[in-house]
Amino acid sequence: MISRAAQEKLARVFDGPTLTLLGTVDADGRPWTRYVMGVLDDRGTIRIATKRDSRKVADVERLPFVHLLVGRDLFSSDCEYVQIGGKAVVVDGAQPVAAWNPAARTFLSGSNPSYALLEIRPYRVEVWSAKAAPNENPLVFEEDDPDADFEAELSRFWADEETFETEPV
Repeated sequence: MISRAAQEKLARVFDGPTLTLLGTVDADGRPWTRYVMGVLDDRGTIRIATKRDSRKVADVERLPFVHLLVGRDLFSSDCEYVQIGGKAVVVDGAQPVAAWNPAARTFLSGSNPSYALLEIRPYRVEVWSAKAAPNENPLVFEEDDPDADFEAELSRFWADEETFETEPV
């Protein structure tokens, strides 16, 4: 679990349902990003409502490590944005989604087995600020003991490398 300080930084950027850029790795090992609506709970977990048959669910089930980018008013002088490395799990049946994310009611209403929820537990949070000096590094919060299975997950994902064709660079 990330620190309380990291959760507080996230809470400043997540103010209710927040437009978030979610990055995953597709079946061919290529990155893919898309806009989603993220909601931060009081434990520092980020929730994203989706359809069970979406590409993002397939990507997460194959390789659960994701990247999120969240920011507001990027042109203001006091803008902060965060980059988040996290591990996602898929939760089927998103019946309670409307209770914690009113914006999802437009897309997900009632109970439906085709709904799913991505729950993302951050293990690294980088806070970037417009107030920082030009060469200043971001403020970084990282778990003391990231998931030990990270290497195992990557090994499993890349186990079938022969299916990938390489081109000279």
